[in-house]
Amino acid sequence: MVNKNLLKNNLGQAATEAVLITVIVVSTALFVAKFFKDQEIFASIISKPWARIAGMIQNGVWSPAESGMVLHPNSFVRVSSVAGEVNNNE
Repeated sequence: MVNKNLLKNNLGQAATEAVLITVIVVSTALFVAKFFKDQEIFASIISKPWARIAGMIQNGVWSPAESGMVLHPNSFVRVSSVAGEVNNNE
């Protein structure tokens, strides 16, 4: 005859529920990770600001590196001399 205390034991149900919850959490995490990878969400979050940061590193201005080259201080025409200006009209 089966012991009635064994039939009322809930340890098996708790273990089953823990496994089901773990499966649901892992599958949801994998789905979200695949969605983010397919849509390139993290890539766009990192690459869009990086273009401006790269421009600041290369050129010293907050614009993309290619368009900020003309704004780099070394591209300005600055001519100075200790002797002063030369006047060729005389």
